[in-house]
This record gives sequence, C-alpha cells and structure tokens, in this order.
Amino acid sequence: MAKAKDVHEELFLYIEDIPIDCEEGVGTGTILTGEKAIGTIRINNEWYTMRDDLKPMDILFSFLDNESAKHVVYRGKRGLAAIRKASCYKDTEHLDHPLEFVKKS
Repeated sequence: MAKAKDVHEELFLYIEDIPIDCEEGVGTGTILTGEKAIGTIRINNEWYTMRDDLKPMDILFSFLDNESAKHVVYRGKRGLAAIRKASCYKDTEHLDHPLEFVKKS
C-alpha cells in the first residue's frame, strides 16, 4: 500500500510549476481530474472553485437583485435561441451587446 508521502513524491515527478502572471481582471479555467471537470474563476490573481451545491440562479441572486437576475437569464435564453437558428454571425449581430455590472456605492 502506497503512503501519501510516496504518492506526493510520485506526482511531483509529473508536475511542472508554470509561473503565471495574470493580468488584473476576471478569467476562467477548468481543472480536469480524470473523474470530473472542476470549473474555476480567477478574480485578479486569486483563483476560486464553484461549490457543487449551488445552482446558477443562486449565484446570480447572490449579487444581483431579482429584476437584474431575471434579465440576465432572459438575455441568455434569447441569445441561445438566436444562435440555434443562425447560420452566420450577421444573424446574431444585433444581440452582440455584452452586459456590464457596475457596483453602486
């Protein structure tokens, strides 16, 4: 039976540290473990993973009011429906207006 220390040493033979100097802002990534994919979000230089017990609407309602969250969902559904019917970018160009969230002070 392998001990945790032996496993760690074995893993380090295959891991290379890649220094990443991320620009300020937000980014996303995925960690593939062989069993599942774990979504990650980078805010500035800090990385976070999403909790498994949260639904997308829970996340929206955590930082948006009801009306704004429903609007985000509406825009998403409308965009997906347009993409399904589209045959080229010009068919969806009129919907290419990203949402920007600004924190009110």
